[in-house]
This record gives sequence, C-alpha cells and structure tokens, in this order.
Amino acid sequence: LWDQSGQRGIGRLGVKIFTSGKKQFVFRYYQQQKEKFISIGLFSARAGSMTLTEAREKAQVFSQLLLGGKDPKLHLEQQESEQKKIDAESKSLGTIDELFHSYTERMKIDGKRTYEDVRNALVREFYPYIDRNTKACDVTTDDIKYVISKMIQRGAITQSNRVRSYVMAAFNHGMRFDNDPR
Repeated sequence: LWDQSGQRGIGRLGVKIFTSGKKQFVFRYYQQQKEKFISIGLFSARAGSMTLTEAREKAQVFSQLLLGGKDPKLHLEQQESEQKKIDAESKSLGTIDELFHSYTERMKIDGKRTYEDVRNALVREFYPYIDRNTKACDVTTDDIKYVISKMIQRGAITQSNRVRSYVMAAFNHGMRFDNDPR
C-alpha cells in the first residue's frame, strides 16, 4: 500500500505487510534509477507503536531531504555515525580514571612530591572493585565504603584512612573543576 501525494521525485510512504501479519511503515524513493527503502517504524493497534500521522511526518522529512538533493538514507547514516561519536565521547568524559589523573596532575603542578604515590594507591585499591571507565558521578558512597572496608579487612587500616582522604580530595577537586567558571 502506497500513500498517494501526486508529486514525483519526493518518495512515497508505504506499508509493508509481512506474512506474519506484522505491518511496517517504509519510505520508498529512487536514487539514480535505483529503488531504495527506509524502514520508518512498526504499526500495530497496541499503544507505543507508530501512528499513520507520525509515519507521514517522518516521510515528509525524507521528502524534504530529497527535494534538497540529499539521499535520506545517507543522511540517516551520517546522523547515526555522529550520534555514535557523541555517545563515545560522552562515555569517556568524567570517568573515575580521569578524575584520579586530573587530581594527581594538579598535585604535581602544585609541587606535591607524593602525587605518584597517591595515584598508585588510588589505582591499586579502586580498580579491582570499580571499573576505571565508570563515570565519576556514578560512583556512590557505598562503592567507596566497600573499597575501604576491603582494605580494613586485610589489615591496612592506616592505608585505608589515607586512601579515604585521597578519594575525598579527588572528588572535591572534581567538584571545584566542574564548578569553575573559567
């Protein structure tokens, strides 16, 4: 079934009906005499599925791209690629590893000779229990208590106090860094 707009060169909205009874909205267009399809969404009587109005709106966007000389499928692929890139960048920003690194680098700049010891202690004690790629904002006090308790259980009470102090200082550094208007 194809929607009739009466215009050529802008593609058509259609409904593809599978033997299973599933109905899918598709957008059909031609690029260099080749028929191309873009899946728009599933249609069903259940809530949460795409309506005909929503499908027509999406098809209209694709038609506008065609009128502008762009291939809608290529446009979607570029958007998807850009979104993946943004997601990867945001995933790598603000990790616990970056927080510890930033904090110890600040110590180094400030002339603190113990910056390497602090970094090594944080890495040695935290990474076995908390993944280094975990967002710093996702680390909870329970996570920190767990790491400290593991140190106390093995008898490293003095070191556990130091590491607790380092972690507090690192998070305070991160909060200052995040809230610094410069």
